[in-house]
Amino acid sequence: MVQLKKKTVFRLKRLKHYGRQSYDEVINTLIDNPDDLTPEDIEAIRKGVADIKAGRFYTEEEIIRRHGLRLD
Repeated sequence: MVQLKKKTVFRLKRLKHYGRQSYDEVINTLIDNPDDLTPEDIEAIRKGVADIKAGRFYTEEEIIRRHGLRLD
């Protein structure tokens, strides 16, 4: 699981082609079509990758536990 800023999540939501499309699909579409990326998008991806490599992220289980959520 990757932690994203609210602004990033909002931007990703706008890129969805359909409501239940996963962020993984959206990100892979962006990666597969790099010409569509703005310099800001590329920098955000670089920062996200650096955060992951540095261990600055939460797993799905941590988020569920931290927020008292349940998956049905």
